[in-house]
Amino acid sequence: IHGGPLAFAGNAANIGLLTDEGDRDVDYWGVSAFPMGLVNRSGAVSNIDQWPRLVREAAAQPAAVELSGATAYDAATRQLTVTATALGLRAVPSAKLQLWLTENSITAMQLMPDGTLNRDYRHNHVFRTSINGTWGEDLPLAEGEERTVSHAVSVSDEWNADRLSVVAFVYDATGVLQVIELIIKS
Repeated sequence: IHGGPLAFAGNAANIGLLTDEGDRDVDYWGVSAFPMGLVNRSGAVSNIDQWPRLVREAAAQPAAVELSGATAYDAATRQLTVTATALGLRAVPSAKLQLWLTENSITAMQLMPDGTLNRDYRHNHVFRTSINGTWGEDLPLAEGEERTVSHAVSVSDEWNADRLSVVAFVYDATGVLQVIELIIKS
């Protein structure tokens, strides 16, 4: 997710990766230095050195939700339909479903750790937009309950549909409960 003072909006000569949602997240989570991030939407914003430990700890937690999904893309109209199905493995009454569109293999500028600017850096898993709103949608689940949600979105002409994916995740106040990536095939 590109946001904040180091993110670039782009111009006629250079691709930019900044999004309004990226700026919103930087403000909401109180990110004040880069690279910083939040693992699983829980705890505090942390620096890159802490991410491996935080990811291991998060991956060791038992899943509260089973998540599956599918995509259908119409190349002629550039319309994408996403369907996600969540099954409560335990009760999660305040769960929310978030659907993000991401793109891989974008060649764009990147400020490197040594302070140099790499104009040919290949970016992967770049956040493009939220399909179902800023914070997703309510998806309360009882244990054993299954719910399915579908959404359609227009794919911008600026994005390469062959490199898009949907990241679907269910979260609540404790953090991310389950996540999947759905590859889009045009």
